[in-house]
Amino acid sequence: MLTESQLAKSLGINKYELQKQSKELSMHLSGSANLSRKCKSNNNEKYEALCDFVLALEASKDNQKEKSTSTKQKYLSAPKRLNTGTFARAQKANPGDLLDVMKNYSATEVMSWLPKLINFKGCPQNLLIASLRMYEVALPHEKAQASLEVGYRRVKKCLSENDKYYEITHQRQGLLRYSWGDKEGAKDALKLALKSDSPKAKDATLFWIGYIEENPRVKKVYWEHLIKEYPLSFHSLSASKLMGKDPYEDFLQKPLLKPQRTASAKEAQLSIQWLEALYMYGETKKAVALSYKAGKAFNEKFSAANLAYVAALADKYSLPGEAMQLSFFLTKQNPTLLNAQTLKFIYPTPFEATFARLATRVDPLLTFSVAKQESAFNPYARSPANARGLLQILPSTAKIYEPKSHKYLYDIDTNVEVGGKILADLIRRLGKTEYALAAYNAGYSRVENWKKRYSTQDGMLFIDLIPYTETRGYVAKVLRNHYWYTSLYGKSKQTLR
Repeated sequence: MLTESQLAKSLGINKYELQKQSKELSMHLSGSANLSRKCKSNNNEKYEALCDFVLALEASKDNQKEKSTSTKQKYLSAPKRLNTGTFARAQKANPGDLLDVMKNYSATEVMSWLPKLINFKGCPQNLLIASLRMYEVALPHEKAQASLEVGYRRVKKCLSENDKYYEITHQRQGLLRYSWGDKEGAKDALKLALKSDSPKAKDATLFWIGYIEENPRVKKVYWEHLIKEYPLSFHSLSASKLMGKDPYEDFLQKPLLKPQRTASAKEAQLSIQWLEALYMYGETKKAVALSYKAGKAFNEKFSAANLAYVAALADKYSLPGEAMQLSFFLTKQNPTLLNAQTLKFIYPTPFEATFARLATRVDPLLTFSVAKQESAFNPYARSPANARGLLQILPSTAKIYEPKSHKYLYDIDTNVEVGGKILADLIRRLGKTEYALAAYNAGYSRVENWKKRYSTQDGMLFIDLIPYTETRGYVAKVLRNHYWYTSLYGKSKQTLR
């Protein structure tokens, strides 16, 4: 990074103006000042570089709004009670809200509504969409399986690719069909899930279509698409392994990038200069926020080497969690940025000696992977549920494993030691790492129920059938983290063996 004098000179101002304008930019980013308005009404030459940058950001933001054609689905409010008198209104309510109401009813009672629901004329069928998730609660009962099939066939006629619940409805039915041995039916439903206008779990869908597909050439097409589009995902890693490839070895073959602060495009150059100014004056959070804004606004203006420089700045000056999340975002914006070097920005190793010393009851790298997902390595993190510290431990849980530890969960050593004990105990009791991770996130009793409901020995299938979106994503991401941490540090770093 340039010195203060050099940076000021490169922007055509003096050091005093650099500090003053950096402060104004910081206030603009926090919403306490409006530089756009000032720039449009002020022709002060001293503000030329800052105004050019701010107005370019503003123009890009307006442009993105114009391009956006997505419209939010409009729902009626969900009725507080569900019965034949409220079914018609419920069909137009948000399925997520309806599921909250359904917590007051048993799965058997919800299944008893099926004959009435499938005879409702027209669309939408939102009450039936929500009911499908309740039918799962009664699995593995044959009546639940039959209800899921009948309900799905009716819902299928109403769902369109732009519906919020289009992907998840088809994907879950596909996975359930596969678990019941209906491979062709599973592929049919999963291929429909692929057509979603706004997919959130496309990597899982691509994996399972490829997995079920018996034609090797077709299988390869789906998995290569998956690996190209989602190179770091858990499902991509699994597909690579099944194809006999080691993803890390592939990344080692990619050329390393030398971070470059000089950009050919004016917007990218100004972005880098004002990022440097914010970091220089200790405005790290604002600098990280600006990195996201500039990355979105001027994605095509940055070279991969420029983005590597932006990632390197964050890695040097911001918190580990902020830096790794930004690096992940930048690699999604420009996949050519991904190589063995940038992987270390995404998978940093803060507190590594502590994990190696105290998380001894289980693979320290697995505990490390949990901490990355739980708190982004923030030792002072606190969740709305009162989970605390690096490994987000509830005080009530901490007491069970280490008396008095609940008072010191923001202490790094205490948190890592107790978290390691909890993970080791869950693995011992549940027998599989994926079960233990699901229990760490959602609770032991829920996992025991899910094991009975989705009676499969396939760990991958169990993960994707987890009914909680958060837990499903959590388990996959922790296992993904574990692969990359093991690949990056498992053999080379003695302290993390």
